[in-house]
Amino acid sequence: MNNPTIVCIDDEQFVLNSLRDQLLRGFAGKFTVEIAESGEEALGLIEELLASGIDVPLVICDQIMPGFSGDKLLCEIHQRYPKIFKILLTGMASFDSVINTINHANLYRYIAKPWDEADLNLAVREAIRSYHQEQKLAAQNLELRAMNQTLEQEISERKQAELQLIYLAFHDTLTGLHNRKFFVEQIELILQAAQNDPSLRFAVMFIDLDRFKIINDSLGHDVGDQLLVEISNRLKECVRSQDIVARLGGDEFTILLNPIDSIHDATKMAKKILTVLATPFNLNGQPFSPSASIGILEGSNEYSSSIDLLRDADVAMYNAKHRGKARYAVFKRDMYKQNLQLWRLESALQYVLERNELYLEYQPIISLETGKLVSLEALVRWQHPTQGLISPEEFIPVAEESGLILAIGEWVVREVCQQLRQWHGCFPQLGFLTASVNVSSRQIHDVRWVEKIDDILTEVGLDGQFLTLELNEAVLASDAEVIISTMQRLRDRNLQLSLDDFGKGHSSLSYLHRLPLQSLKVDRLFTQQVDTHPESFSILRGIISLAHSLGLGVIAEGLETSQQVERVTALSCEFGQGYFFSPPLGTEAMGKYLAALGHA
Repeated sequence: MNNPTIVCIDDEQFVLNSLRDQLLRGFAGKFTVEIAESGEEALGLIEELLASGIDVPLVICDQIMPGFSGDKLLCEIHQRYPKIFKILLTGMASFDSVINTINHANLYRYIAKPWDEADLNLAVREAIRSYHQEQKLAAQNLELRAMNQTLEQEISERKQAELQLIYLAFHDTLTGLHNRKFFVEQIELILQAAQNDPSLRFAVMFIDLDRFKIINDSLGHDVGDQLLVEISNRLKECVRSQDIVARLGGDEFTILLNPIDSIHDATKMAKKILTVLATPFNLNGQPFSPSASIGILEGSNEYSSSIDLLRDADVAMYNAKHRGKARYAVFKRDMYKQNLQLWRLESALQYVLERNELYLEYQPIISLETGKLVSLEALVRWQHPTQGLISPEEFIPVAEESGLILAIGEWVVREVCQQLRQWHGCFPQLGFLTASVNVSSRQIHDVRWVEKIDDILTEVGLDGQFLTLELNEAVLASDAEVIISTMQRLRDRNLQLSLDDFGKGHSSLSYLHRLPLQSLKVDRLFTQQVDTHPESFSILRGIISLAHSLGLGVIAEGLETSQQVERVTALSCEFGQGYFFSPPLGTEAMGKYLAALGHA
């Protein structure tokens, strides 16, 4: 019997040779490889091979070719030979063309060029295996249909239909997890058992993904669904065999841990889940690190209703989300009060701009080589009329969650630009002075945000080179390609870009060299321990070395002592910021600070 043949299609001969050599090297003796340099040649080759009785399990095709494009060719192959598996190789295919190929050509894999040899070999191996499995399954089905009598077949089909209906009644169709109906029934059963056995201990975890709406809005629902499936698989890997994982709907998941010895079992599980989710996913060839907020409720016979139990687990989850996301919280009764306070905080935030309750403070950024001022960081503050000064750590997460950060962020940029323009006029000798503002994920995903920056700079009459936007590492966790595109549009307007709190989050180093940045800000965790913790010194040295290799300046924030300043300066860090130089100052105090520099 002839060996099965893989057909490779590319209009570049050296690419075909390289692909053929790799496949023959990785799968010697298992199949042969035929090549074609055009769509017409490929169709003729496949027809000739099949007519000769040679099996063609797989076609590997490039996207950019004269005549037939790769996606159209694969659709044509699928129409003629639907059983053949297909892999698309390209570095230029649009997201829509890939999705179209998946829908209309039953595309098995999309692999970016230049491809990774191990990744391609794995895809080929899995495609061949799946092809043979489908062939084997088809043959078995034919044999089974031939053996079964009409009556037995009807009974079997009826039973299968009944089982499918039962399955669909208790499972989520997208992820295959149990659904809300099944989960609620299990909670009701365990609550009944707890009434008879007060010593029974169990826990419910309520999990909500952070920033999932941004993923759906920027990448589309297909990618969002893919992420939900991947997360479902990871959640199943985390739990024990007796535990139940369910998808309640949207991006909400629940887990029933039964039994547990103590609440520590649930918190340990939550930490495991947060760690597992932080490992980057591969979505359409792009690494993506999601995060989740987890609420934990320790079950007891005090509850008589699944509704009450899930409500309290949900309360705990929102408590975790409002405390900064990517964390867990164990339910406590006082969380009702905390959630009420958060609701009141969000309500009050609706009017902060109208009531002029926000103001800015500025903290100097100093050249460590010369000791001179080079820039300022603008920090937003909220003076509540009855509660006094409210920390940004309290109201910024609420503003981001509610979407109010868009209006607040626009106000901050306008205020900073106007103030900087005024200081340039008052202190001509400080005409080099720049200022930086922090940017949230909501802002950079706002389709009109770049235009808003344009309007403000034009209105104020300030060149973009004097404004630095500081992006937190978490911003890059969702749709890095869109973020990079937006950042480049900002750079085209002469704005400076800096990555804030570097080292604190989970930035992908594979993206760092592609970001149009001018500087990195090292998280204060490392700078404040640089003179007491050798590991922090080593990490800081590595970060500075990495930044310099990419042509980026480094700002060490949180400097409070002369020893810290000396250590970071010795590592060739260019800039410093912290209370050692100056605390954040209000507009009037900063004006005096600048005036003193001007007369020095």
